[in-house]
Amino acid sequence: MPRFAYVAVDANGQRRSGTLTASNQRELEERLRQEGLWLVSSRVQAQREETVTTRRRLRLRGGRRRKELINFCTMMTFMLEAGIPLVEAIGYAASDCENRIFQQALLGIREGLESGYNLYEAMSQYPGIFPQAMVYLVRAGEASGNLPDVLTDLRHYFEWIDQTLADIRQATAYPVIVMALVLCLVMFLFTVVIPKFQKLLEATNATLPALTQFVFHLGQLAQEFWWLPILLFGGFPMIFSFLSRRSPTIAYHIDQIRMKIPLFGPLFHMIACSRYAHNLGLLYRAGINILQALELTSSLTGSPVMEKRVLLLKDAVERGQTLGEAMRDDPIFPALLVRMVAIGERSGRLDEALGNVAQYYNIIIPRKLKRILSLLEPLLIVTIVCVVGLVAVSVFLPLFSMMKALR
Repeated sequence: MPRFAYVAVDANGQRRSGTLTASNQRELEERLRQEGLWLVSSRVQAQREETVTTRRRLRLRGGRRRKELINFCTMMTFMLEAGIPLVEAIGYAASDCENRIFQQALLGIREGLESGYNLYEAMSQYPGIFPQAMVYLVRAGEASGNLPDVLTDLRHYFEWIDQTLADIRQATAYPVIVMALVLCLVMFLFTVVIPKFQKLLEATNATLPALTQFVFHLGQLAQEFWWLPILLFGGFPMIFSFLSRRSPTIAYHIDQIRMKIPLFGPLFHMIACSRYAHNLGLLYRAGINILQALELTSSLTGSPVMEKRVLLLKDAVERGQTLGEAMRDDPIFPALLVRMVAIGERSGRLDEALGNVAQYYNIIIPRKLKRILSLLEPLLIVTIVCVVGLVAVSVFLPLFSMMKALR
């Protein structure tokens, strides 16, 4: 016997939704009427479950997903504030959407709303498109009647992530290109240039200085193991990324190592703290209780190490500690962040305190990144000069000795 998902109204005009088992729609109507309900719409739940399986396969990642979510939040905020009904607003957003996958998701959400589901329930059917934290925020916004404000906060959040990543990519593009060129130059010198000079000098039977012999030996090693730098700078990062996605334990240890890298380790730590403050403040401001907000925030820090520490904070708060006290006992949280959280808890304005910390990190992280890159640029130049100078000296030393002997 099929199970129907129904939408009905009672004698007061209030909408009710649920599921009932019935042999057909007529029997469903009769059973609902016995309960004082009048059927508005229904569907066989088995068909819906098949649709859910298909919906869960829809997926967007990275910058494409953020772009679509920013546009969605912007349009929905404008239309809801203008008084357009939610179902119509979703339909307009779907008609203006250029991404086929996102448009398909919006059409499915509109179908769910027409069937009696709340917006957050319809969005939860697309975990590959709408993050779990976004679903919880929309749920809080619907419950409090502040959905436009929540969507505005979400838009600002996605724009912040997009801008932060864009700043990092822009700042690191030049050093990465220079490092790649340095690597290519070194490989060219040691695999092409040095072997030719080696053959020329060996043909003269001249006595080679120790430095020249050392450089020629490096050239032989470079010819035999030319694939090693490619594996080191290209293969290993891909392997580590693949293993991190497959094993949380490996991801945790890799993140531990990453936070201990000179210069860049403190930067990774600051980015994780910034995301912690930003997400926790956003969730708490939307009305989500602190325990649930901490659980959701743990998966949004972008750091397995920070994720584990945030879950430990949740356990400590469950045992009766305040958030500030629990953070004070963990050295991973900076003193500034701990003080601001403690002040926010005492004043009852925790969301504002976390927002202020997030704004501070928004200012300090780009400065820190520029400072690091300002140190790397001369270091790369010195590296190029040293490598080229080493090769030049090693080649010209025996030539000078030969010219001196001829004189």
